[in-house]
Order: sequence, then C-alpha cells, then structure tokens
Amino acid sequence: MLLDEQDSAHKPPGPPRLHSRDILLHRAELEGSRLLMLAGAPSVESWQRAEAGALARVAGRPAAWPEIVTADTRGILRNHPLTLPLTRAIETMSRAGRAVLLVVSRAAGALGCNDCGAVLRCPDCGVALAVRRDRRSLACRLCAMADALPERCPSCGGHKLQPFGWDAERVEASVRRRFPRLTVSRTDPGAQVVIGPAAFLRVARTRPWGAVGFVWLDGLLRVPDFRAGERAFQVLWAAAEATGAGGRLIVQTLHPDHYALAAVRDGSREAFYGQELEFRAELGYPPFRRLCQISALGKPRRARARSSTRCRTRSAASPELTIYPAMALGRAGAASAARLRFVVKGPADLPRRIGPALRPFLERGRRSHGVVEIEMDPLSI
Repeated sequence: MLLDEQDSAHKPPGPPRLHSRDILLHRAELEGSRLLMLAGAPSVESWQRAEAGALARVAGRPAAWPEIVTADTRGILRNHPLTLPLTRAIETMSRAGRAVLLVVSRAAGALGCNDCGAVLRCPDCGVALAVRRDRRSLACRLCAMADALPERCPSCGGHKLQPFGWDAERVEASVRRRFPRLTVSRTDPGAQVVIGPAAFLRVARTRPWGAVGFVWLDGLLRVPDFRAGERAFQVLWAAAEATGAGGRLIVQTLHPDHYALAAVRDGSREAFYGQELEFRAELGYPPFRRLCQISALGKPRRARARSSTRCRTRSAASPELTIYPAMALGRAGAASAARLRFVVKGPADLPRRIGPALRPFLERGRRSHGVVEIEMDPLSI
C-alpha cells in the first residue's frame, strides 16, 4: 500500500533519486502481486495510466464537501491579508468552538499583475517566468529564455507587477489585531487560529477544521513550474477533505476562474485532469514525454561550463530529444553553491537514449574537477 502517492516526499532528494511509486509498481510486477495506491487527488501521471488501462481506478464513496467560497482579490489584497469572507469564517467558527487554519504559502518567484491577475509566462513552454536574483530580468527555468522586466502588465497595462505574497508573520500580526481574544499560533495545531503551510492539513485531528482559508493561492499558481496547477489542485482537494461537511473553504485568489479551483468547487476530479492532460499533451510534458534534469557542479566556473557543454553535446546525438539550453542556478556570486543545469525531453525510452552519452561522466566521478548529477523524471524544474 502506498499512501498519498502524489506526495513529493515519496521521491526525496539525493541518490538514488527513485520514486517510491515506481519501485513498488515494479516490485508488484515482478512478484505478481497488487499495489494499492491511496490518493484523493492522484498525480497526473497515475491518472493518465488509469485512463490508458495500465492502472485500475477504484472510486470510493464521495466525501462530504464543505462550503467553498472564492474571494476575488484583484486590486484589494495589498494592505490587509484578510478579505471579508475569510474574516466572517473566523468569527463564525470561533463562536462555534471550531478551529481555523490559514494556509500561507511561500512567496512565488514568478511575476504577476496584482490588478488583473495575469502571470507572465514563457511563450514556448507555458511556464511562469521566474524573477532572477538581480531583480532586473525574467527567465524561463526550462528553456532559459530571458527577458527584461516589463514596466506595465501586457494584459491590462497596470503597474502592479511583482511577486507579491504574504508571509506567516505578517498574517499572524493582522489576525491578532483583528481578533485579540482568540489564540493564534504558527506552531500549535491546537490553537483557535493556526497559521502556516499546507502541511498542517496532514496533522491528525479528533475533529475536522471548522474552516480552512488560503490567504494567497496565487503563491502556488505562480510557481515557475508546469506542475503548478496540479499542486494547487491537490492542496485544495486535501483542504476540502480536511474540512468536510459543515465547514468552509475560503480561497483568496487573483484567479477565481482557474480550472483547478473550479474542479474542487464542483468536486470533479475528471474536470481537472481532463484539462490538465490537454495542456500537458499540447506542450509535450509528462506523462506524454519524459524529462531528465542534468546538473553540473564544481567550484571553478569553467569546470561547470565545460561539463555542461560536454553533456549537452553528447546528449544531442538523438534527433528525438529536445535539449534545452543550460542556465545557472544557486545563490548569485557563490561559486561553491552555483550550478549549471539543463533539461532533456524525450520519449518513454529516454534513459536508454541518453545513457550511453552520459555514462562517461558518471564513471569519472570525483576524479574530475566537476560533478555531474542526473535525475530522471524530476518533480520540479
């Protein structure tokens, strides 16, 4: 049995960089046994396998759904993190003796307009453009396309373009001012109002949350990764399950019509995965194509560049592969932490196609001036 197969914790960082799901599926195939994978909102890859008949999808009893309220925050979430629907939910649940969880995600690295909600995306990859550390330019984390920071929003012409977000400390201060008689905490899951990451949704409770509020869902939707919509859907679905009937799920967002939110509101997995798979198929993302992430590390910059160039040159031998340009990651100016990384996209047999080209780099190991790290099917880019 594999619980929450969509959880990224099933593929921890570092060697051997294998997903628990893939290991257990292979083991079940070798032993002729069955693997039961439990997930309220499974990964897109597993859903597509079920659609293709490779996995059997067993529908459970429909969960009791909470009242779901969408608070449109376009142009209004600048001075205070709580909209009227979220404030009323805290008041109502506190009088009923029920706890409230305010989910605060980390500020996204992508640029968006806080007036109309538009997110600046790579025209080729469809991925949100990340703000570089110099704060003067944007870059696609997949194809390395770079562009200058625009002065105006290309959609509405507004000037409020920034990776805006609320941190937990500021949200806590605002809640304490508004509700001085309630116990508010960022660490104690037993407080009347709990503020923190979505991990609090996994904490075992004797009673469901009275209300769960997403202070800034756009922190998830603006992540510069093609899986941003999937992750937002999964955490929203988990929040609805953790609240249940009689509770409220309040979502503050600049994108009230996003298909991930609409699917959770309707309790329809099919609606989300249908649109998400269409997006993935159109741009050639997993599960329709596989990705391999290759990083070159080393103290001398020339060593990193030389290793990266050699890897890309060797990998480009197959015409069915898409080799994206290399880009630098890590802290600016820190030679020991920086690395060059590029992504290879290819068919299902991608490991076989690039294995011979990359094997020499693995065999050299520490004898060389640089280190090459290879990860198949990365969960983030």
